[in-house]
Amino acid sequence: LQFYSHGELASGCVDDKRFEQLFASSDESERLLVSMEKAVEYVQDGTCKCIAESLPNEYVKLVSLLMWYYAWKKPFEQSKFDRAVVLFERFTRYDYCDDDNNKVYSVYKVEEVLAHVYAKKNLGGEGTAKQEAEYVKQWIDGFLLLMASESQKYDEENNQELYVLASGLAWMELYDMELDVLHKLVAAGVQLSEELQSRLGFLESGGRADIKIYTDVPQNAFCYDSSSVDWRKKEFEIFFRKLVHKNLVPDYSLALERWTKTLPLMKGQKISLDALNASFEEMVEDFENEVACSRVRGEAINLANVVNEDATLFSFSSKRNRCVSMLFTCEKYGRNLNIEILTLFTPEKGVAIEELEKYCAAIKGNVYVTSFRETILQTVDESLKVREEMYAETPKAPKIFE
Repeated sequence: LQFYSHGELASGCVDDKRFEQLFASSDESERLLVSMEKAVEYVQDGTCKCIAESLPNEYVKLVSLLMWYYAWKKPFEQSKFDRAVVLFERFTRYDYCDDDNNKVYSVYKVEEVLAHVYAKKNLGGEGTAKQEAEYVKQWIDGFLLLMASESQKYDEENNQELYVLASGLAWMELYDMELDVLHKLVAAGVQLSEELQSRLGFLESGGRADIKIYTDVPQNAFCYDSSSVDWRKKEFEIFFRKLVHKNLVPDYSLALERWTKTLPLMKGQKISLDALNASFEEMVEDFENEVACSRVRGEAINLANVVNEDATLFSFSSKRNRCVSMLFTCEKYGRNLNIEILTLFTPEKGVAIEELEKYCAAIKGNVYVTSFRETILQTVDESLKVREEMYAETPKAPKIFE
């Protein structure tokens, strides 16, 4: 069994919700593991021929799930993972004899190789996963020897296992290991697919930067990654490449530009957020349903302490501002009002990732975005009646002594 089709990743079967549905408890997975071991014993003993005839398909499906389950489960249980791997090999391992040195070699399914790497990464991170680098290298050597022994060409049709190995490492964000694998395949004369050739060039040109994709996003807030303000073109390319490999659209926004200002207030001056938001709602009416505003809980998903309980979100619906959002926050601090306006890329569901990348690139320098930010500032200035005009230079420090 292979858990991939049409280019999907074998290890895409690793999904928290799926495992939680399949295995309600560790006892349930243990019962299945034991039953599979007993079934194999029956087949080996020749006790029941009908089991031998009907077992393989369902057996491999279940044992594959068990193998991935124990690779995914925390705390990691090495003995149970090893038992599941042994069972998986019963019907997936291929043994062949090299006549030149009269030696028998074993080649395993790529899914098993990826499960070993995933288990180590899940246990201790990238450094621990690299302990499997030699195992991966030996598997590639064995696979290439098998192909050579059967006079097979290194073309796309015969090398799907190798392609899935590289894709699996990319899915796990083990980019150094992925690059090593691609180097090895090139050195061996393997014909890389067009996608892997593109991946090789991308990784060689700096595509291994640590750009994080967040998946556990709070649903009770408008979340954004504030670190993306400092990204360059290469970081955005890496971000979208990762989305392609993970086949997902993020549930959070990317901050593209940050505008801040500190405004001095009169002694005793109060700030009414309700009145300010009423002004914003009146303001967006001038944009003829192109812009909507709402009050949200703004949260920087990449930081632990950047949360604004009462922020104003401006969302755009026109084609010229597609995937654009702006988040306005203000906070009175002593006799100052600290203002921040974030221009954000907010992905739309149902849009291809390649298209989303184009929309993101179009936001910076968008004249409509700049114009709208100025409209926000005008509204704030009129609403709060602050001493300093919004477009003036930063005010001089007040005289303390007369």
